[in-house]
Amino acid sequence: MYPFMLIVLLLTGLFIFINTQTFQSITGYAPPGGGGGGGGKGAISISASPELSSGVRWDVAVLPVSDLGAIGNNGALATLYYVEIQTDKSTKVDLYVRANGDLISGADIIPLANERFNYDKLDTVPSATRYVLTTNFADNKIGLSLRNKDRIYLKFYLDAHGGQNVGTYANQVEFKAVLTGQAP
Repeated sequence: MYPFMLIVLLLTGLFIFINTQTFQSITGYAPPGGGGGGGGKGAISISASPELSSGVRWDVAVLPVSDLGAIGNNGALATLYYVEIQTDKSTKVDLYVRANGDLISGADIIPLANERFNYDKLDTVPSATRYVLTTNFADNKIGLSLRNKDRIYLKFYLDAHGGQNVGTYANQVEFKAVLTGQAP
């Protein structure tokens, strides 16, 4: 039904990169002496919520739509989309997100440029600011100097014009954690 991708894990000593499809968490290691002052090797783990692991989906029943919340946004209540960081020692990480591509429903496509998101450390994600989601990690920094057990909550929104077909549209988001101050 939805386009699925394999889990990808790249460990270069500077970051871990994950695709949220079909997993709950992935662990990597920070290099010796890095990560915000630990001086030793620091473990880094990213866990995605079950809803986020299933992808970001919208039920588009009528058109046009503007600022349509994704299924897991949960309205003004706590979002079902979040990522949790686990680190040891004093390792601190910055967190980035990107989309895997356009939103797909069967053969129908809504361009990624129509998707926006916001994020916060509060589970209701109260900010009204919407950011353009791209396929480039560097465009989408969502966490700075995160520590053990920090969570970033996300909400996703969609605009679609009247010429688009109705359906359930979906895409995947991917996350990269880097040592604080490092480039993604």
